[in-house]
Amino acid sequence: MFKVVAHGDDMGNNYVDNLAKIAHTDQDRYIVFQQNACMMKVLPCWNGIVIENKLRSFLKNICNYKGLEKFINLTRNSKYRTLEVDWTSTFSCLNCDINNNETSVSSSKMKAQKVHLLIEEIPTIEQMKKSLLALYDGWMCLICGLQDETFNHVWTCSGHYDIINNIRDKTINHLLTWILDYNDNIQDFNALMALNI
Repeated sequence: MFKVVAHGDDMGNNYVDNLAKIAHTDQDRYIVFQQNACMMKVLPCWNGIVIENKLRSFLKNICNYKGLEKFINLTRNSKYRTLEVDWTSTFSCLNCDINNNETSVSSSKMKAQKVHLLIEEIPTIEQMKKSLLALYDGWMCLICGLQDETFNHVWTCSGHYDIINNIRDKTINHLLTWILDYNDNIQDFNALMALNI
C-alpha cells in the first residue's frame, strides 16, 4: 500500500472513491470485492464486533470521536471537560457554511477563525506576547490604552461598547424575525428583549 495525494486525480483513487460513494448509499452492510467473475463477501468488524450500520458513517463517527477526544484532552481545553457543551450543535456551527462532501480554502479559513474564538486564542496583544514578547512587551489595548488586551477585554473594552451593542441588537432582531417566521401567533417578546446579551 502507498499514500495517494487527495484530489490528485489519480485514476485508481478516483475509482475507489466512486465505489466508496456508491457503498455509502447502499443499504447492504456487506463489502463486496469483485474481480472478474469471483465474488467474496466479508463482514466488517471493529474490536471483534460486527459493524451493523453503514461502514462509511461508522468510520466517520469513530474519526469524529477520536478528534473530539484529542481536542478535549489538550491542556488548553481542559475547561470543556467540566462544561456541558452540545458538541453536535457546536460542530454544526463550525461547519455550517459548506456541505459535508465539499472542501474550500475560504471555508477552512473561516472554520479556523471560529475554532480560535472557541478556544479563546484570537490574536490579541497578550496572545502575541507569548511568541514575540520582545516586540509587544509593555503594549496595552490599542483602543482604550488602559488595560492589557486579553480575550475577555476585547469584548468588554469601553472602546468596543458601540460595536458590541450593535451586534447584540442585530442578533435580537434576527431572532425576532426567525421566531415570527416560525410562528406568527407569538405576541409577547418581553422575555427576549430582557435578555442581557
